[in-house]
Amino acid sequence: MSKHITGKKSSYQNDKNNTNFFMGKVVSNKDAADGRRIKVRIKGVDDHISNDNELNYCNPLIPKFLNIVPKIGETVFVLVPDAANNFENRIYIGPIISQPQKLDKDPHFYSSTSLFDTGFVTPEAAPSTLPEARGVYPKDEDIALQGRKNTDIIFKNNQLLFRAGKYELNNNLSFNKSNPAFIQLNFNVELNDDENGAKGSVTNIVSDKINLLTHSGGTPNFNLNDQDNMISDTELKRILKVAHPIPFGDELVNFLNLIKEYIASHKHPYHGLPADNTKNVQDILNYDLNKMLSNNIKIN
Repeated sequence: MSKHITGKKSSYQNDKNNTNFFMGKVVSNKDAADGRRIKVRIKGVDDHISNDNELNYCNPLIPKFLNIVPKIGETVFVLVPDAANNFENRIYIGPIISQPQKLDKDPHFYSSTSLFDTGFVTPEAAPSTLPEARGVYPKDEDIALQGRKNTDIIFKNNQLLFRAGKYELNNNLSFNKSNPAFIQLNFNVELNDDENGAKGSVTNIVSDKINLLTHSGGTPNFNLNDQDNMISDTELKRILKVAHPIPFGDELVNFLNLIKEYIASHKHPYHGLPADNTKNVQDILNYDLNKMLSNNIKIN
């Protein structure tokens, strides 16, 4: 049922000969020329032509530096340069997404137009009103690039945030508090290791596992140039299994200090006899070398 029963003409009942601005449904998004062209069916204009051969392409208005291709079944705006000819040189903007939780797909003739006066349904609750959704989507003062699913880049005040896994699996209205992967670049923040309270830049890299990899000279060497994903799922499993764990610097220094202390202080009771079995020796022999390794940060 429509959210507005007014008796006025809907957007589909207007005189199509007096406008060059429409809304339509995407019926094809395959372009043999890789031009990001799509085919859009406009109700009241394209009712008597087929999708395949008669329906003309729509060219994207957004420059191809941004790769956004609407899905079949989504809604787009369609512009035509000549209002007297609604079939040639069509240009599209879209897809039309009503609310951020609809980024994956917002169906045509349903929720995609829920924010329009002529929409047929009422919008869902705004994510900003749901406590569990806080942090999932950008704030009004942010500038952001959002992916279809669970990824975004957010430009904040003196901060740049790259995220994957921002919401829980299968619930895009629940902030992922367990294991999101993100890179956070901060500028003009206080540096705790500076006694003068100086400010500087800080970069945080966060995830369950972190790999720092090189193309050449690595041991072992990995395939980091998969043409589809850069690192394939199979190669990623191999990396997680055989790449080298990096040491914790403070643990390594602790162990080296024990060795320094032993070298500087050990004594031989007599020429040819072994050194005294001091506590320092036992500390070295009992030291668990594995505790200085990080199994979550690896290199090659």
